[in-house]
Amino acid sequence: MDFRQILHVLAVAEEGNITKAAAKLHIAQPSLSQSIQKVEKQLGVLLFDRSQTPIALTPEGQRYVEISRMILNLREQLRQDYEDSGKLKKGRIIIGTSSFRGCNVLPGAMVRFHELYPDIEVILQEGDVEELEELTLQGKTDITLRNIAPDLFPELKPIRDEPVINEEILLALPHKHPLARAAERSSGHKWALPIDLAELKDTPFIIHKAGENIRKITDRLFEEVGFFPKVILETASTATALCMVEAGLGAAFLTETAVNMCTTVPPPVFCSVKTPPLFWTFAAAYREGKYLTRASREFISVMREVMQAKLE
Repeated sequence: MDFRQILHVLAVAEEGNITKAAAKLHIAQPSLSQSIQKVEKQLGVLLFDRSQTPIALTPEGQRYVEISRMILNLREQLRQDYEDSGKLKKGRIIIGTSSFRGCNVLPGAMVRFHELYPDIEVILQEGDVEELEELTLQGKTDITLRNIAPDLFPELKPIRDEPVINEEILLALPHKHPLARAAERSSGHKWALPIDLAELKDTPFIIHKAGENIRKITDRLFEEVGFFPKVILETASTATALCMVEAGLGAAFLTETAVNMCTTVPPPVFCSVKTPPLFWTFAAAYREGKYLTRASREFISVMREVMQAKLE
């Protein structure tokens, strides 16, 4: 067994098709087939069930893939350990992020990080919640930016989180909404006092798509008040939701960092959702057991510093 053979087997397992895997690896299909057959002959087992389409791993193949990923992870940890010993003079970080966080959080952090560590390369892997979770579980990102609320939906998968900052979840109302005019700020609090959600039964809402963490939280809020809102738009984009509120289309639940992107005058009215306010944690996630490099730790530290300054 060598690393080249491991990569060949993993590519076929991921693609479910030898032709696609060969194209991904930039090798000829017959060469890839021979490589797989050679591994199977060496081990004395079949790794793939070729009787179905797409081809599937046998139980022995599943075990091979599991162990192979562990081997590649150990090799990557060794490489990263050597990079750390080089005092961050070179290296790279692979960061998983949503497109919104890529626009909202990363620019300031990237500028500051490259001022401190100009020779560290940062690679972004963008995706939705499910895609980013899968990249994290496979160890294909060093850190993945996400929001967590353990009290509301505890994490059961082998993922660890490094908290970056707590941010409030807010209700955004178009400035012409009747209840917006009555919203008041409490002494010592930057947002308006909570509005009774029951009074918004006839208000159109822009909501996040099912599967998004903020949707899980807002569904629970509506369950508590006994109604589900009139939905005028579903979106996977927080930026889109904010723009729709600014345009007066309806109300939406947004994060504190999202509302700081607001540029319209007059702006929407942003209210706390509950008393005490409702918070969740913005975190950098990584697969349990994966080595968190010094470069990754430094990036988290820089991100924490930049985001804290934005929320003050």
